Amino acid sequence: MATSFTGAQWQWPDTASSSANPRPTTSTSDTAGSSNNGPQAPAQPAPERKRHYKPRTCRICFEVVHPTTEIDDSIAAGLFSSKANVRYVSEDPELGRLISPCLCKGSQRYVHEGCLQAWRQASPLSDRNFWRCPTCHFEYRLSRLKYGRWLSSKLIRGLVTFLILVITVFMMGFVADPIINLWVDPLGSIADTLSDVINDIEALNPTEDDDEPDTWWFHFLKGFLSLGLLGFLKTFFAMSPWHWFSVRSGVGGRRRGTGRDRMESINWALVILGIFTFLGATWKLVSHLSAKALEKASDRVVDIGEDTPDDDDEEDARARRSELPEILDDKMHFAYPPRKSSNPPPYLRAAKLPGLRRSRLKVIAAAGFAFLVLIYLLTRPTRHAPYKSYAPTGNPPVVIVSVFDEMKYDKAYLDMIKENRIQYAEKHGYETFFPKVGDYDLKGAPTSWTNVVAVRHALTKFPDCKFVWFLDQNAFIMNPDLTVEEHIMKPAKLEGLMIKDHPVVPPDSIIKTFSHLKGQDVDFVVTQDKEGMSASSYVIRNGDWARFFLETWFDPLYRSYNFQRAETHALEHIVQWHPTVLARLALVPQKILNTYSRASKGTEYQEGDFAVVFNGCTSTQECDTDAQRYLYRWRTAFKST
Repeated sequence: MATSFTGAQWQWPDTASSSANPRPTTSTSDTAGSSNNGPQAPAQPAPERKRHYKPRTCRICFEVVHPTTEIDDSIAAGLFSSKANVRYVSEDPELGRLISPCLCKGSQRYVHEGCLQAWRQASPLSDRNFWRCPTCHFEYRLSRLKYGRWLSSKLIRGLVTFLILVITVFMMGFVADPIINLWVDPLGSIADTLSDVINDIEALNPTEDDDEPDTWWFHFLKGFLSLGLLGFLKTFFAMSPWHWFSVRSGVGGRRRGTGRDRMESINWALVILGIFTFLGATWKLVSHLSAKALEKASDRVVDIGEDTPDDDDEEDARARRSELPEILDDKMHFAYPPRKSSNPPPYLRAAKLPGLRRSRLKVIAAAGFAFLVLIYLLTRPTRHAPYKSYAPTGNPPVVIVSVFDEMKYDKAYLDMIKENRIQYAEKHGYETFFPKVGDYDLKGAPTSWTNVVAVRHALTKFPDCKFVWFLDQNAFIMNPDLTVEEHIMKPAKLEGLMIKDHPVVPPDSIIKTFSHLKGQDVDFVVTQDKEGMSASSYVIRNGDWARFFLETWFDPLYRSYNFQRAETHALEHIVQWHPTVLARLALVPQKILNTYSRASKGTEYQEGDFAVVFNGCTSTQECDTDAQRYLYRWRTAFKST
C-alpha cells in the first residue's frame, strides 16, 4: 500500500543549509542501523546534498503540478528497503503524468501526457508534430515507433488500397455475370431469371455457358467491370429514372450474347468513374483505420527525463545527459536492439545497406515473398485445363442417321432403304450410320427413343462432322442434287426459310418461335405437321449445344414419363418450357426436308422435294407398298445425276 504526501506537506531545506551541505545526510534508518552494530567510528561520512523537487509547469496548458511521493509500505517493500518515488501527476486524470519527452530545457521541458497526446493527435498523419518535438527536433521515443511509421506512410497506405482493389476485383469476378447482365439489360435479365425459375424450379437443366472459356485475365476484366458499375451505383439515387436508362449509352434491347459480347454494351467512362469512387472510399477508410491504429499503437511517449531533482548546475546537467542512454534503455523495455561494438570483429562483413535495419530487411523479404506467392497463384496453370469448345473440321460434312428395326421389317425392304442412303452419301462425300433397335439400353422406354440416342452416338463416332441429318427408316431421299449445307443450313438460305413468330405446337400455343433469330444462331432445324412437331426428319449442328440438347432430350425423366408419342411429345415439352432450346431452334416448311406420302397429316410430296416419309405405315407390307410408289423415281433421279 502506498501513502502520498502533497507538496505543501513536504519539508523544504532553506538556502543556508543547502549551500552548507552540498549533499544530503544519510537516512534515519541507516543511522539507527549503524548505532546498533557498535560504537560510532571517529570519522564522520561526508554529508550528501539534499534533493530539490520544485513545482513544475506544463508547457502547453501551464498547469503547475506539485511533486507527489509514493511510499510502498507493503511487506515486500520493507524486506527490500524500497525508497519513496517522486511523481508529478495532475489532479485531472485525463492529463496524467508530467513528463520530459525531449531535450528541451527550462519552461519547455515538461508536458502532460494528455496534453502531448492531444498535440500529436491534432494532425496524426503529419510528421511534424507526431514524431518529433517542434522546438528541439528531438524524435520522441515511442513504445511502438516502428508500427507507427508504417501506418503513417502514404506509400504503405497506397499499397494497402491497391491490394484491397485487387482482392475485390478478384472476388467480384466470380459474381460479375449477373451484375453485367443486369446493367446491359435490366428488364430482360429479371424476366429471364423469373422464367428460368418457373420453368426449371428443380434446377434439372444445365445452364448455358459462354462460348469462350474464361481465362484469369478475362476473370479480372469481368471483376473490374462489375466493381466499376457497383461503384457508380450511388449516382442512381441522384438521377431520375429517365436519366438512369439514358446514361447507359449504347445499351438497348436484349442482351446480344454472353462473354465478351456484353463488354461492348458497357460505358467505360462510367466504369472508370466507379473505380475511382471505390478507390477514394477505400483510401479514406484506410487513412481512418491508420489514424485509429496510430492512436492505439503509438500513443505512449517515453519519459526520457524521469522525475529527477531540479538541480540547475552544470555538473548535474552533464550527469543527466550522461545517464540518458541508461534511462532510455530502462524505459524502452527492449524496444531497440542492444548496442553493438563500434569495432566489429574482422570476420564480420559490414552490411551492404547500412541504412536498413535487420528488422526492416526481414519485413521487405517477407513482403517480397508474399508478392511472389500472389503472382504464382494468379499465373500458375490450373489443375484442369480450361474447357475449350471443339470446332469440327467438317470431315465428313454430314452424317446421315437411320435406325433400322430388323425384328419387325423384312431384310429386303431394309436393304432398299440402305441403298438409298448410301448412294446419296457417296455422291456428296457424306457418311452413314445405321444402328439397330436393341443396340442401346433404354431402361424399359419405348423403342422409338433409340432415334435420340443414335444421333448422340453419331456425334461421338464422327466428332469432326458439321451436321447430323436424322431421317426415319421409312423414308426416301428423292432429290440427289440438293445438299444439306446449301439447301438447308446455309445462314442466308435458312433465314429465308425460317417460320418466325409461329406457335410451337399448333394451332394456339402461346409459345412461339423467336422473331429476331438469325441464321448463324440456329443449331436445330425441324418441321411441323398438322398434329405438331415432327421428329421423323431433322438436322442438328455438331457442337456443345447439340450434345447438351440431346442429353437433355434423352434424360431419364422424359423417358420414364408416359408421353403419348414418346420422344416427339417430349421434344414439344422441352421446346415450350426451355428458352435455351427454343433460342437455337428453327421451324422450316415440311417440303424442305420432311414431306409425307399421304396428305392427311401434313404436306404431301411433290416432284423435286428433298425427301418423302411414308407416314402411317406400321408393317413391312404397308411400308413396302408406299415405297414402291417412289422406288422408280429416286433410282431414275440418281442414275441421271
